[in-house]
Amino acid sequence: MANGLLEHPKQKQDWEDVGDQYLNELISRCLTQMNQDYGDVFTFKMHDLIHDLALEVSQKEFKIVNCQTKTIDENVRHLSFCDDKQINVAQVFTKLKNVRTVMVQEVSKESKAIHESLVSLCVSNFKYIRALCLQDSPLATLPNSIGALKHLRELDLTNCCNIKKLPSSFYKLRRLQSLRMRGAPLMQLPVSMESLIELRYLEITIKDKKLKGSRLRNWTSLQCLVLVDCDNLECLSKKMKCLTGLSHLILYGCTELSNRYYINGRLDWQEWLKNDCLRDGLFK
Repeated sequence: MANGLLEHPKQKQDWEDVGDQYLNELISRCLTQMNQDYGDVFTFKMHDLIHDLALEVSQKEFKIVNCQTKTIDENVRHLSFCDDKQINVAQVFTKLKNVRTVMVQEVSKESKAIHESLVSLCVSNFKYIRALCLQDSPLATLPNSIGALKHLRELDLTNCCNIKKLPSSFYKLRRLQSLRMRGAPLMQLPVSMESLIELRYLEITIKDKKLKGSRLRNWTSLQCLVLVDCDNLECLSKKMKCLTGLSHLILYGCTELSNRYYINGRLDWQEWLKNDCLRDGLFK
């Protein structure tokens, strides 16, 4: 979805429904198969022969970069950085005009400086990037230049446990559709997130006692809200009624909410609104 590969949805369909159809077709043709089912997250795998074929077909568009990498095809669209040593490819970055996806994995987790340098290089050179994955990064902050990524659709900061706040330019990412910040303990929902009007999926960990309602009012496209390890969160906001597109509210490790209201796992948001939670003080 982030890379614009899905056909436009038909009536009463969401973009996610179209993506599900594609995945089901891949499964039916034995091009991929279910590996693990974690409830709201699934992993898939493919046969070695199919994997080799996929690598052969995509070799000019996809590149795994490590410390041995000397050159990168100028037409590459998807980059995966995967090494625990210093990667020296900065000199070729300026020639890469078509990069749409960047994944940073296992790049010297002990060295925050290497991560900061690599992420800054990617952000400053790849202006048309649509998906950026920085899972488990030791970064303490995102570069303020990230606001220049006008086409960014997906940002994954899962388990970036040193990030406590977002840069001031974050509000400029108005095309963002998916934001994953599970395990990145923000003190509160930032004001800058009000402008993310196309947001469809949000995973977040906050340490505040209340979900600020004023931050939610523009998220009419939000389909799924996942609150993870919000230990201090005692109540949600009445402003959540502004989330007219929300179909799933998922809570993990929100002990104050769970203990008071016996809420666990996946909730059907529309069904929840029909019960007595509104009168029980859950929303304030």
